[in-house]
Amino acid sequence: MGCRPSKIVDETESVSAGSVQTVLRPHYQQRKHQVRWAKEASSHSGSSRVDPRVSAKYAVKAVLAKGRFSRVLRVENRLSKQPYAIKVIEARDGSHVETELAVLRRVRHPNVVRLDEVFFVGCRVYMVMELATGGTLLDKVEMCAPFVEAEAARVIGMVACGLAHLHDLGIAHRNLQPANVLYANPGAGAKVMIADFGKASAPRSGGEAYMHTACGGELHYMAPELVGHRPYTRAVDMWALGVIACLLLTGMLPFHADNDADVMKLIQRAELPALERLSSDESSPEAEYSSVSSLALQQVLRFRDKLAKIDLWMGWERVSEEAKCVIRQLLQSNPKQRLRAAELLDHPWVLRTMAADAVRRPSQVRSALH
Repeated sequence: MGCRPSKIVDETESVSAGSVQTVLRPHYQQRKHQVRWAKEASSHSGSSRVDPRVSAKYAVKAVLAKGRFSRVLRVENRLSKQPYAIKVIEARDGSHVETELAVLRRVRHPNVVRLDEVFFVGCRVYMVMELATGGTLLDKVEMCAPFVEAEAARVIGMVACGLAHLHDLGIAHRNLQPANVLYANPGAGAKVMIADFGKASAPRSGGEAYMHTACGGELHYMAPELVGHRPYTRAVDMWALGVIACLLLTGMLPFHADNDADVMKLIQRAELPALERLSSDESSPEAEYSSVSSLALQQVLRFRDKLAKIDLWMGWERVSEEAKCVIRQLLQSNPKQRLRAAELLDHPWVLRTMAADAVRRPSQVRSALH
């Protein structure tokens, strides 16, 4: 894209703020987190960093997030008083911005963030998006994980519905993680939306086209074919959704180690020993944990691998067989054997929450648009 003459391009769709990437820790039960909006930006400090043509239409109210080359502002339309988010991107390398805009201009779905308006000013891009006030799924994970299973199924169903629509259009997100899933509002039962399409890919050819370019992203959510630098398809998004499902249900990442190299080995093996009950010749970690004295327990606490195994095993004990079935089918090392988004929407574990929440399938969305 590069720097370009200043101009304004109005679109007919609208989006919630993209996310600032956060690396997840292996478990969250002992980590307290509070969703906090940034302090209200003063009219001088906030508006001085916004082009006059933007500030003439939108009043800056707060800085919601800051990244290396982007920031997200909470703004208000001066005429309608409607709140929005503006994602300001320093487009030194315009490829990611062009990709995100190309995707958002094609997509209209309740579970995908919607673009409302775009301002191009020199090397800076202002993306005016629908404001999501409920924070990210990462915020909820850090506060609430493990989720009640019905709520986990509800969230996974909505993300799957958004992915089904994207995949129907040939779009792969390639960076799906809790930080990139937004809650529309703080209320119970709020819808969630997929955000941040800077690493997305939309091959021109139809069908299940293979992609070859590296896409980055958060390692813990990367599929084996991405970690192994092999050609890949949109199925990488379904692997990431399986990792998210595991995280919501247990509060733990399924593939975790002390260093990236070991994480990559675990992902490429795609082994989920904690998903199954321990074999009869192996003692229950729960029993082993409860049988030691308080003094011995202090020594056991030094062995993080054993404790991680105990945490995972106890976490899976609370998960239904239906949910385990979903995760097994999403975390398949062979992408051709992985559940597709549309297939996941037909799984009984998701269907029950879809019926209750009236989650809209891609076919229903297409019908509504015509």
